[in-house]
Amino acid sequence: MRHRFGVLIFAGFTMAACVSDDAGGPEASPPPAAVVSVGPDYPVLNVVDFGADGSDEEDDTDAIREAIREAEKTGKRTVYFPTGIYRVAPREDDPQWRTPQPYVFAVDGSDIVFKGDGPDRSEILFYTLEMRDPERNWTVTDDRTGYFTIKRGGLFRLGPSGRPVRNIQFRSLRLNGNCGRSGSSKVGGDPRTGAGRDNSHKAISTFKDAKDILIENCTLDRWRGEIVYGGGYRVDRTRIINSRIADCDGSAISTAGCVIENSEIENCYNGIENVGFHKRPTTITGSGFRECGNAVVYIGDRTGALKVEKCVITDCQRGFFFANLAHHVYLRENTVRDVESMVFVIDHRAYLKERVGHEGFSDFFIENNSVSSPDRGGKTVIYWQLHRGVPLINWWITKNKVGKGRWQSFIHEYFGGPGHVLRSVVVHENELPEGMEGYRLDPLSTGSPPGPLVQ
Repeated sequence: MRHRFGVLIFAGFTMAACVSDDAGGPEASPPPAAVVSVGPDYPVLNVVDFGADGSDEEDDTDAIREAIREAEKTGKRTVYFPTGIYRVAPREDDPQWRTPQPYVFAVDGSDIVFKGDGPDRSEILFYTLEMRDPERNWTVTDDRTGYFTIKRGGLFRLGPSGRPVRNIQFRSLRLNGNCGRSGSSKVGGDPRTGAGRDNSHKAISTFKDAKDILIENCTLDRWRGEIVYGGGYRVDRTRIINSRIADCDGSAISTAGCVIENSEIENCYNGIENVGFHKRPTTITGSGFRECGNAVVYIGDRTGALKVEKCVITDCQRGFFFANLAHHVYLRENTVRDVESMVFVIDHRAYLKERVGHEGFSDFFIENNSVSSPDRGGKTVIYWQLHRGVPLINWWITKNKVGKGRWQSFIHEYFGGPGHVLRSVVVHENELPEGMEGYRLDPLSTGSPPGPLVQ
């Protein structure tokens, strides 16, 4: 037997509410996502014509570099990889090897397509210096920041010269880092074992100004750092469509203004780590996340937005993780299984001080999602961990269905210190298992709560 849980919360007090079935939620929508051009009919530069072998025996680095340089001269070119496995590696005499994040291929032109015959046919296979196996070989650096303790190098760097780069597309390719997830989250990597997050080891990364990046029908896998990296918010308007991104010790995707459609992200530290600043919306639809620490991590000011619809999240610690500040969030019709929490909200009081006026978490619409955790043993569906003065305003939590699991509560709240702001939070018509608490206040909370929740 199940029961419905609904409360209406206002700042300073809480009251039970009977909300009619025809009550509608806010009509707000996130800003429209940018559309990247599809299938340009560019002249083709076949890497074989530049000397590439594709036999999985020869070093094809120089041939591919020559093809890229030719494409950069005029732009509007397709660099084509016929069926084969193309071994590539950084060079010790490359100027970028002396940097913390060296790479094999620099892309400093716009309107360039990298295209293969399919991710199961055309593969770019990464090796480290002198064609050595990156699983067993790495370089220990003298970096003192802790972020680049070791390095293997990365594959594509977009815009390393600092010039604007636009419309770079990766189609029907596999970008194989040749060094799968170690299971360690040590930032910078372990110089003794090579395990952990080697922040140089990325498939695609950007320098400063890169926009309109398309990854379609590709597999990007087996990297130790982030696989698609834009520094959280450096790269803008990235589309990932019908692709698989998997097996890394960092976040699979770390960017902003991202659109993900019908893709699979699995076996990563985080699925997507996204920043919504400067009017950059993020939309994720019809995609799957599996075996990640957090499926979706999001930080966004009031100009950004996050929309996640009809996705499946399985066997992750948390479904959605919101840190420091987030606004305009839409979570609808998602299926979440075997997690500790579906939604986890936390603020770090000293973080992002420059975002004054954007603090807190507002305009969240969590509707028609289903969550269950029979195997992992879920703790709470929605967890708020807030400190003094952090507002939580205008939340609409409705018609969500909670399935099997050893749940403690639907909403669990911890807050520290006075000044806690909780206003206009609607919790309505959610279906909970019998015996599950609707709301629980963490006994370690300090200060006075905004008011007792009444079921």
